[in-house]
Amino acid sequence: MVFKNNDLSWNVGEDAFFYRRDAIGLGDGIGGWANKKNSSSALFSKRLMYNTHYEISRDEDSEDDQYNKNECTPVKFLKNAISSTLEDMKQAKLKGSSTACVALLRGDELIVANIGDSGLTIIRDGEMVFRTEEQQHSFNYPYQLGTEENSDSVSNAQTFRIKVKKNDLVILASDGLYDNLFDEDILEEIECVVSPPNDRGIVEYTTIEQKTKDCKKATLSLAEEISAALAKRAYKVSLDPDCTQSPFQFHAVYEGLYYHGGKKDDITVVAAIISEL
Repeated sequence: MVFKNNDLSWNVGEDAFFYRRDAIGLGDGIGGWANKKNSSSALFSKRLMYNTHYEISRDEDSEDDQYNKNECTPVKFLKNAISSTLEDMKQAKLKGSSTACVALLRGDELIVANIGDSGLTIIRDGEMVFRTEEQQHSFNYPYQLGTEENSDSVSNAQTFRIKVKKNDLVILASDGLYDNLFDEDILEEIECVVSPPNDRGIVEYTTIEQKTKDCKKATLSLAEEISAALAKRAYKVSLDPDCTQSPFQFHAVYEGLYYHGGKKDDITVVAAIISEL
């Protein structure tokens, strides 16, 4: 994977994420804690992602020759990270919870662990070849890691091993993206970035491989453009009360609830392009 800088972690509202050359992770702090005393889902998600990133880095720095073997999985790192995060929250005397989705690139395989309704999508040659499924106890109540005894466990995570190819596009996003854009909207927006119309308004289909031409700077720029475009479009839908169709509205109506428009939420989109295997 190619990114602008190495080993950074960031907060976006109650969302938090990290990225490094071989891994990405995202946690969506649960908004239900917002009006409760002595709680901070923003801190919980931030510490969870920081600790996960730390565990991956620590394992890499060790002399253990098993680092690139099967036991070094997102589940392993999340288990260690959640223990540290719970201790961090205990010391801060705060409560909170978060979803989690972490992916590691090992050779030509992307190893994924997902808990909750954040998600990871892989796009190849303009088609969606993989997408994680939402984990929810009930409508708008996702699986989550947290400080409460009834919180879900890392062992509840969905786990996947997906063979990837050079120039595959990996999208890791919070439900702020997936609640506001259908899969076809995501693919359409990506195509607009990869193959924009020329000065005459004519679209000439271009692949990611042609767009980047093995240039790291071009790969970074394209990933950033895709991330920004998806977040911008999802944000626009989230604020539109006249939007007649959104995934969140569709699911709400299916549950027998009246809902119209997009869903206001934190929106985090991390885009990565597989540059070498």
